[in-house]
Amino acid sequence: MGESTSMEEKIVTVLNEMADYLSVLQMKKLQEVMLEAFSEGTLEKKDITNEEYLNMFLDAKKIEGCSDRTIQYYGVTIEKLLSEIEDPVRKVTTERIRKYLSDYQQIKSCSVRNRM
Repeated sequence: MGESTSMEEKIVTVLNEMADYLSVLQMKKLQEVMLEAFSEGTLEKKDITNEEYLNMFLDAKKIEGCSDRTIQYYGVTIEKLLSEIEDPVRKVTTERIRKYLSDYQQIKSCSVRNRM
């Protein structure tokens, strides 16, 4: 791996190499541990943007075996959420996401089908 390889790319590479040897649950735990272990030092040096977190999440979903269509759906849905929330995603509470989803559901059920 070259020096320009990002931490996220290195994590994805390690997870890909281990995919044949670990169960899905073990892969998820390995991913969590690696992200936590490697991000602690970098969070102090660099603020990770919402877009970077989204990319890390989508990379994780690829590793878990989600289809391209599902990953695209997650991407579009989360981008819409992030566009409505001004805070860094690390500071967004579960309650705030629930409120967004509730508001979104009300808007969708009141809108005309062809509005999109």
